[in-house]
Amino acid sequence: MAQSTNSFCDITQYYDIVIIGSGISGINAAYRVLTELPHKSWVILEARGDIGGTWDLFKYPGIRSDSDLHTFGFAWRPWDSTRSIADGASILAYLRECAAITGISDRIHFKTRLDSLNWNSEKSQWSLFVTHNGDTTALRTITCGWVVFGTGYYSYDKGMPASIPGIENFKGVTIHPQFWPIDFDYSRKNITIIGSGATAVTLLPALSKKASHVTMLQRTPTYILSQPEKDVMAGILRKILPEFIASRLIRLKAFPNLSRRWLLSETKKQLPSHISIDPHFIPPYNPWEQRLCSCPSGDFFRALADGKASVVTDKIDHIDEEAIWLANTKECLRPDVIITATGLNVQLFGGADIKVDGQKVDLGESLDPGCRCECNYNGADHYEYGYEGGEGCDSDYDGEDARRTTIRHEHEQKIDRIETRLENIEALLRDASHQRIPVSGSSTTQQRPVFLPTVDTGTTSTPDFGTPDAGSVFGSNSVITQQTSFANELIEDVMQRNSLRDIDPRMSEALANLRQIMELQRQSPITYGPRFPLQQSLPPGGLRQLEMPPIDVVVSLLRNIKSSTPGLFTFLCYFFAVKDFSNLCRQVYFPTEDFSDAVFIIVNIGLYYLFHECLPEGHNSYVHTARINLETALANINLFMPTTIENIQALILGAFYATDVCRPAVAWQLNTAAALMCQMAGFHRRNSHVMISPEVADTRAILFWHTYMADKAMSIRLGRASVIQDLEIDIPRSFNFHGNLSLETRALTATWLRGASFQSRVYEQLLCPAALARPTTEIAERARLLAHECHQMEIEAQESRDLAIASLEKMKTSPLVDIYVKGDQVQLLSTMTLIYQAIPAPEGSRSRICDECIETARRATYAHLEVIASLQNDAFARTSYIHRNLVLTPFAPFFILFCYIIETLATEDLELLQEFSASIQGCDNASEVTAKLAKLCRVISEVAALYVEAKSRQQEDAMEDIGGEFDTYLSQLGFLPVADQTADANVGADHMPVLAEDPQLSQVSDWMSGSRNWFGLLDYDVSQIGEQDQQPI
Repeated sequence: MAQSTNSFCDITQYYDIVIIGSGISGINAAYRVLTELPHKSWVILEARGDIGGTWDLFKYPGIRSDSDLHTFGFAWRPWDSTRSIADGASILAYLRECAAITGISDRIHFKTRLDSLNWNSEKSQWSLFVTHNGDTTALRTITCGWVVFGTGYYSYDKGMPASIPGIENFKGVTIHPQFWPIDFDYSRKNITIIGSGATAVTLLPALSKKASHVTMLQRTPTYILSQPEKDVMAGILRKILPEFIASRLIRLKAFPNLSRRWLLSETKKQLPSHISIDPHFIPPYNPWEQRLCSCPSGDFFRALADGKASVVTDKIDHIDEEAIWLANTKECLRPDVIITATGLNVQLFGGADIKVDGQKVDLGESLDPGCRCECNYNGADHYEYGYEGGEGCDSDYDGEDARRTTIRHEHEQKIDRIETRLENIEALLRDASHQRIPVSGSSTTQQRPVFLPTVDTGTTSTPDFGTPDAGSVFGSNSVITQQTSFANELIEDVMQRNSLRDIDPRMSEALANLRQIMELQRQSPITYGPRFPLQQSLPPGGLRQLEMPPIDVVVSLLRNIKSSTPGLFTFLCYFFAVKDFSNLCRQVYFPTEDFSDAVFIIVNIGLYYLFHECLPEGHNSYVHTARINLETALANINLFMPTTIENIQALILGAFYATDVCRPAVAWQLNTAAALMCQMAGFHRRNSHVMISPEVADTRAILFWHTYMADKAMSIRLGRASVIQDLEIDIPRSFNFHGNLSLETRALTATWLRGASFQSRVYEQLLCPAALARPTTEIAERARLLAHECHQMEIEAQESRDLAIASLEKMKTSPLVDIYVKGDQVQLLSTMTLIYQAIPAPEGSRSRICDECIETARRATYAHLEVIASLQNDAFARTSYIHRNLVLTPFAPFFILFCYIIETLATEDLELLQEFSASIQGCDNASEVTAKLAKLCRVISEVAALYVEAKSRQQEDAMEDIGGEFDTYLSQLGFLPVADQTADANVGADHMPVLAEDPQLSQVSDWMSGSRNWFGLLDYDVSQIGEQDQQPI
């Protein structure tokens, strides 16, 4: 029933302010104008026949507030009932009362719809074109200075069409809650509610009172907070305190700093024993980031306990005439009635067209659809608009109160971050005190350098992706720090006795660089922690508030990619079983319900590689936007989310991306989470694949084996044991790609799996702490067996690789695909070089490096030069190749070549070392890690060249001190062996010192760790190294 009899003809021609809509926001805006702008003329236009907006429209069973009414009501007339969660009828009565006692009702013109409005720049006013009772022939024009929209964010006339595959085939009753039929009898019906928001949580207990059974089918869980229907504390406060003080205390009480743990604990207490909290009630987001639904007095949980209702967490595969078929479990639900509580049809400004000087404009991109907007055009192509809360907010207080709430929330977040960082600082100080080793002996006694493996032996809880971690991937080595003190004292003495810059500035520069590298061993590395460079704080409202790249660009590229030759994007979809990327994009760009974090991550990873592959460099802003979204989502990911195919895909793709941007510590954490999910779900066990379809079994195998390969590859890089143990696996060691790939390309999978398993055994038998503690002779024997196996693998891998490359060339694939095929050879030869490090050279050799090791190092370097040459025209492919093949698996051949040059003064190998260094110099701007790698390689190759020159001129008195100084630094850094003290120290290339047998054997394991420590320099600040004026060599 209308609350006013105002006639359409009573509308005057001009108002200072016109308010559109008489719901909560319209009434609140009217009160502010009435009390704060009493001299202004104003009116409210309401398209419906009554006030209330949402509360007049929705009539479904159990309709109630999804928020505490003490925070949902008006500040100027607080909700005074003890019922904190009120039904729809009570809220509508409250709104009518507020409008009546203030006289607002008298200013409302009902059934008056705004069709369009136009800003006249010359007159500086709006013209509103309105109709009455749907009669488009009776169009009237109203002019005004300001228009305040209180129309909400969705269409009242058209519901959001649910994009549920096959729902049109269902022969039963399908209802959208927005248009609930008043006379519908659902007694003894089997009902399925699709959705998990406030509407679904409200409907379930209400319907279960009469229905046979109610099932809530959700894709993503939500937090459900049970709270008393009557707020006893509110009644007590109102009795003992003045009204204005009581209202403020009640409001503040409604904003507790709820923790995830407490919410889940409370949920678990109320769940019946036959319903598990995981996965049905563990949301993939933190409290207050997205929806948190209230249920009065636990009515939702009572319905579950009574057996009248249940919850199913899964995605819908399709719906036929009688059943809803689920995607993951392959089970079905057979309802009589389907209720699509999946969202509302977003619509700005009540559907009115907005024009400026007759030209239609679209403000959708500049205004938040969840906000009520005051909009005014002041010329110069500029719109002014203000926000007055929103139906997605729990506050309809004035702007000052809303700002206070926002500021308080931001301060709480800052305090939380400060507490977390203080805890990390305390952990750092505690670790530092535990790791101090007292220095024994005299500082003037030279000791043999010892390289210890830098393995993290601590346990790790859920990582805080927003703060630095307590240690780096490569920690500083206190033993090295102690044992280099003598070298520093010696160099300082030499520098005082000789003016080395006067002798040769290049020598002075090289020695200064060496000294700086040694000084890095004294310092702690840069502890990036598990974070990304572009990650941002999660905005209020969660991931959906992040800006996405333009939809028209995405649609165009996705259309083109279908008719193009396969590139990296296509292969990623094949390799990670992403079957319908377009549909995932639709979920993010046009959400009919809350999409999962996993979907958001998958979409932005796909767009990141799609843009890199298909767009010219001038469109880097799209890549940047995708990176920001992706890194923000990964930095805030919940590692305890439910075990689903989608979540595992997101974690694996996240690890893949983290590897591409050279964040191995983050990649390891994401991949470890995926590995644990795969194992908990039984992806690695044959018996778990018996009751599922072949297609699902293939998808599970793809995801498990990709997780397995990444896990094994990172064990060598990070010095950590694999999370997945081979003895636990009993499924076939093979998997099939999705998509139209040739048999030759599919054959690579067996090679990849064997290579991954082999890398794991190399770490376990040669590089882990337990292996390094074994006798040197045993380590050498293990290395010989592994080297033999590696040679066999190389032969087999080369055959399958050649076939695959030929097949890919016929398909004219992107160079981005080549790096994942051709790079395999570089990785295998690099691993083989690592193995040969453990085999000592024969007694009497002029180098401690065996012939097989140096020869493999040369082959690996030549293979690298061949691959990098083929990628010269693709900077992104070149950078990705360096991250994956030179950094993820440390490129040991560079270390071997340098050491061999220092020991033998081999000029041919020096040239090869310089070629390697030159090959990556063009990538120094691609990423921070590639810049560091390029700088260190350049400095070390220059040191090698100058060292060879200094040794060849050592007969000069001045050069004798320099040669000795080089030796001191290089031996302390692990590049030179400690020679027998009785050997001749002043020899050339043809008369190298014969190494004492015992020292040589005892140094093998330490020296192998030195290779990893050398690549650990990438974790340090190397900005000061090599910054002296460059001199040609």
